[in-house]
Amino acid sequence: MYPGPIEVDWNIGPVSQASRPPETKIVFARRAIPIEIPSPPSTEERRAQAADALAFFWAMTPIAIKYVGRGESRRASSQVDLLTGAFIQLWRLVELPDGPNPAAPFQNRAAEPELDAILPRLGWEITPDSALTVIQALCSEMERLHPSLEALEVSPPRELVTEVATLANLARSAIREGPSSMQRAFR
Repeated sequence: MYPGPIEVDWNIGPVSQASRPPETKIVFARRAIPIEIPSPPSTEERRAQAADALAFFWAMTPIAIKYVGRGESRRASSQVDLLTGAFIQLWRLVELPDGPNPAAPFQNRAAEPELDAILPRLGWEITPDSALTVIQALCSEMERLHPSLEALEVSPPRELVTEVATLANLARSAIREGPSSMQRAFR
C-alpha cells in the first residue's frame, strides 16, 4: 500500500495533552490530535541558540578532522553527523527567522529544499578522504552563514576557522602519505 519502509512512532500519554508536529500524517485515530505550530524563538533566544550551535560546530570540527587524519572513518562519520546537526540549526536560525524553533526536536521534519540542495553528505562508503571532503564542505557552508550570524550579534571564531583549515590540510597530507591502513572505509 505504501512504497518503501514505514516508520511508526508510538507516543503514550493523556490524549487531552497530545499534540503533533505539522509534518506528521495520521493513518488512523480514535480522536483528532491537534497540530501544534510552535512559535518562533525571540531575538534573544535566536542569538543564544546561534552562539551555542556556532561554538559547538567549530569546537567539534577539529575533533572530526583528527579522526580523519588518524584514518578513523567510523568515528569521523559520527562527528560529521554532529556538525551537520549544528549546521542545520544555524541555517534555519538564519534563513527562517520566523520559522519554528530549530533547537526543538525535528523528528519527521524534512529538510527545506534550499537546505537540501547545499547540505554536504557522506556516501555509502566513507573513507577518510571522503569524510574530510564533507567536513570541509560543511565548514565552507558555515562560513557563508557568518555574515548573517554577525548581524545577529554572534561573532564567529575567526582564528579557529583559520586553524581548522590548517588542520584539514595536515589531515589531507596524512591521508595521502599515510599507510594503506589509513584508507579503511566505513560502510
